[in-house]
Amino acid sequence: MATVITSDKIFFNIHQAFVDDCNVLKMFHEESDDVIPLVNIDAATFIRIYHFFRSGKLAEYETVKSVIVAADYLAYDRLIDHCAEYIASQVIKGMSPQQIKKYFENI
Repeated sequence: MATVITSDKIFFNIHQAFVDDCNVLKMFHEESDDVIPLVNIDAATFIRIYHFFRSGKLAEYETVKSVIVAADYLAYDRLIDHCAEYIASQVIKGMSPQQIKKYFENI
């Protein structure tokens, strides 16, 4: 078990298996048993990420941009792959290069 604190100061107790899946969390946890700060992830996004860990699905695909950025911050490869697959198959399919560029401008 480990504890994280999100950017909006919400604490979460998380399973060790989740820590092991996220390279950044694993690195922090190996160095110290202190609370792990997630300075770039708010509670709402963290809940979506942790839900994915437990279920293998994202609850809300409308937030895929913020989730993939947070997954990248955590180095959570399984979620990054899942989001990239969703973006490729559902979001940018049929878009022009200019539309794709615009979609990714704010990431």
